Amino acid sequence: MNQASSRRSKADYWRDLCDLLSGRELPGDAFKFYTDQDWLSFVALSNTELVSAEIASLLPVSDIIPDDVRTYFQAASDANHERHNSLVRQCMEMTDICGRNNLVFLKGASWLLDKQRSGNRLMNDIDVLVPKELEQTMTEALIGQGYKILDFVVPSDHHHGPALGKAGHSAATELHTDISFWPKLLPNEVIFKEAVEGIEGLKIPSLEHRLIHNVIHGQKQNCDWWAGRINLKDMLDVKRFMSGQAAQTTDWDAVAQRAKAAGTFVILASAIQSAHTYLGADLSANFAKSAIANLHVKRCQFQKTLPFSDGLEAFMTRMARELRWKRQGGRIIISAYHSRIARMRAARNEPVN
Repeated sequence: MNQASSRRSKADYWRDLCDLLSGRELPGDAFKFYTDQDWLSFVALSNTELVSAEIASLLPVSDIIPDDVRTYFQAASDANHERHNSLVRQCMEMTDICGRNNLVFLKGASWLLDKQRSGNRLMNDIDVLVPKELEQTMTEALIGQGYKILDFVVPSDHHHGPALGKAGHSAATELHTDISFWPKLLPNEVIFKEAVEGIEGLKIPSLEHRLIHNVIHGQKQNCDWWAGRINLKDMLDVKRFMSGQAAQTTDWDAVAQRAKAAGTFVILASAIQSAHTYLGADLSANFAKSAIANLHVKRCQFQKTLPFSDGLEAFMTRMARELRWKRQGGRIIISAYHSRIARMRAARNEPVN
C-alpha cells in the first residue's frame, strides 16, 4: 500500500473517509484524492470505524487505486456478504424456536432483514426484542436447541440477558426485554405494536423506531453525545434511514413532535444534522432548525481537529459512564465489556463453554 509523503492528521483521513462514504462528488481534485492518499492510514481508520466492508463498491474502476488496496476492501466486502447469509439463517432458526410473533430484530439485525437493505453493514451480534414475560422461557428453549450462555455476568435488572452462543454460528445473540436503560423513551409494547415485516416475514421495528433506537443507543447509552463523538457506523445508519424508500412516506413533523414529547429531540436532531453534514443525508426541516443540535455538530467538528481528540473522547465517555453508574446506585454494568470477548469467540466459531 502506498503512503503519501505529506504529513496529514487523523482528522484529514476521517474527512476523506466521510467524503467517499457520502457518495457525493469528491471535493477538489478527485484524481489527487486517490493518488496522494496514505492508504495504510485510510485502511486503518476504516477498520476502526467499522465501515471497511462498505468501501469496495465506492472505489472507482481505475488503475489509480493500488491493487492491494482494492483487493483488501473487496475481500472485506465479500466476507461480510457471506457472513450476512449465515446471520439470516441464524435469525430464521431463532424464529422457528421462539415463534415468529415473539421476536422483533433490532439494530444491525433489523438492517439485515430490511426488504430495502442497502450498503454492506458490519454486524457484531444479533439483538432481539422479546416480550418481558417470555424471556426466560425463550432462553431455555434456545438452550434446549444447543445454545449456551456465554461466560460473563449481566445484572438481573439489565435490559437484555446474557449473550447466547451456539457452535457453528457466526454471532452471539442477546434477548432484550427493553431497548435501553430508559424503557419509557421507547416502550417494548409500542415497538411490537408498530413492527413491520422484513424478509422471510421476520419482524423488525418501524423506520421511526429504528432511527430513535439508533440515537438512544449511540448518543445516550454509549455516551457519544457527552463525549462529542461521531460514530461513523451509526451515522451511516442514520443516512440510510433518512434516504431510504420508507423515509419518503414518513411524517417527519409527527416524528419530531413525538421526540420532543419523549425528550429525545435534541439528540435525534444532532444525529440527523451530523449525517447531513458529513455524509449528505437528507435533512428534514423539522430537525434542521434545532440551534442546540447545530451547536453540538459544530462542537464535534472542532473536536475532530484537535490532535488529542481520541483521548478526549475516551476520557469524556468514561466520565459520563461513571456518573451514570453512580446515579444508578453504584452498579457497574459489566456486560458491555465482557460481551466483546464472547462475541469474538462466537465469530471464530470457537466452542462455547
